[in-house]
Amino acid sequence: MALWQQFLMIAGLHFLALLSPGPDFFLIVRSAVVNGTRVASGVCVGIALANGFYIALAISGVAVLQEVSGLMSALTWGGCAYLAWLGWRFLTVRGEVSFHF
Repeated sequence: MALWQQFLMIAGLHFLALLSPGPDFFLIVRSAVVNGTRVASGVCVGIALANGFYIALAISGVAVLQEVSGLMSALTWGGCAYLAWLGWRFLTVRGEVSFHF
């Protein structure tokens, strides 16, 4: 897959994730209410720069892992095993369900 296709896929998924409100949304709203729109705009720029930085780290990390023979495969199978174990734990755990209103 070409680099631009990977970027478009990640950007599209990131856009879908931004449609639901999360901690960033509440931080921006709080900042706008308490400090005004100028400070909230700065918060938005900071969040966008941080997200771009972490996306670049993720893309470069995957590129490095794909170059090392077997490392990406081992990481993938390790992740599969962890998710299978986690699913098994969720299915077999015994606990008390209590509702407090």
